[in-house]
Amino acid sequence: MSNLPEEHLNHSILWCVKCGRVAAFRCDWQEGTADPCDRPLCVFHAKPLGNGKHLCPRHVRVHKFEKAKQKQEERSKLFAA
Repeated sequence: MSNLPEEHLNHSILWCVKCGRVAAFRCDWQEGTADPCDRPLCVFHAKPLGNGKHLCPRHVRVHKFEKAKQKQEERSKLFAA
């Protein structure tokens, strides 16, 4: 149960999954045709990507890994030629 007073337990308000603050964003990570992650995030835990898109901490790590993997593949192609 939350440590918040009963009057603050409005169920229409979303709470950040990392810290419990009021959520201002949702994670926009989406793989293929699957539904987006949609985890609620506060302004401190939402990582902006641009174009109004935000990522949760978990998907920030996935995004960084995929970018690094893509760069490695590009380097491999350059040196393979």
